[in-house]
Amino acid sequence: MRIAVIGAGAMGCLYAGYLSKHNEVTVVTHHPVSAEAIHITEKDGSEHVYHPAIVTSGQACGEPELVVLAVKSAFLEDALRQNAGLLGADTYVLSLQNGAGHEDVIRDFVEPGHILIGRTMDGSVLCGELRIRHTGAGMTYVAPLVPEQTEMARRIAAAFTEGGLPCEVTDTLPQIIWGKLMVNASSSVLSGLLQVRQGFVAENTEAWAVAEKLVRETCRTAAALGIPFDEEAEVERVRLNLVNNPNGYTSVYADLKAGRLTEVDFITGAVVRTAHRLGVEVPTHELMLQLMHAAEGAAVCFGRDR
Repeated sequence: MRIAVIGAGAMGCLYAGYLSKHNEVTVVTHHPVSAEAIHITEKDGSEHVYHPAIVTSGQACGEPELVVLAVKSAFLEDALRQNAGLLGADTYVLSLQNGAGHEDVIRDFVEPGHILIGRTMDGSVLCGELRIRHTGAGMTYVAPLVPEQTEMARRIAAAFTEGGLPCEVTDTLPQIIWGKLMVNASSSVLSGLLQVRQGFVAENTEAWAVAEKLVRETCRTAAALGIPFDEEAEVERVRLNLVNNPNGYTSVYADLKAGRLTEVDFITGAVVRTAHRLGVEVPTHELMLQLMHAAEGAAVCFGRDR
């Protein structure tokens, strides 16, 4: 399969490296790089080198069968516009980004029948230019936006699995997305805002009280959407996630620390937009979204002035 991966961050490099084992892969990165290969260090310390094509513009790459979106959600629209030459009539687009609502942006560039949404439980950390550390293996799930069109979803799942990233087609993607939002829109965003390790959120009484409110508001919003969760079970699941990963740092933390915009509009923002549409009150999420936007402004200014 001819595949273009837009984004050369931690996850983009992971996808491109593994998929290049058995496919013709091109990495499209906005920032010029001097490296000519992707280096992936596995949890056991072994290092593997992969050689997909690496370009700074997708305009001259032709039209692949699949475009994998691995850019930060805040830059999704710009990435699609800048690489519109990749999006042919027979090209499918797969979003594997944090949060929810990406399809609303993608459908301005691709017809709904060619949009696929996915979620991965894999983890990766950027260690340098095209160098990553594969921090955790997990299942990847994909689903077509139009349920009747599953052939491409099956091909994608097979390609990911063959490359070493277990993947399956699912008809429960909304549950998976909102299950991940329970963590991302509560403890992950909060630890980023406070600029602390994840474990602090569970250990500090005040921080955990806020995180619990966020989880409960997310549960109520998901229920109104027709995706029920056991509220008490979700609160405990999020708490245990923090307890079991006490020294972890989220992408929101990393973005703010580096003076970059975050993906909060597709995480907390997705909960707020859905809640407003369905008439659910989410005051804690609304406040968190305002605080995060303020923190982004401060972080960007700090990053510019350093």
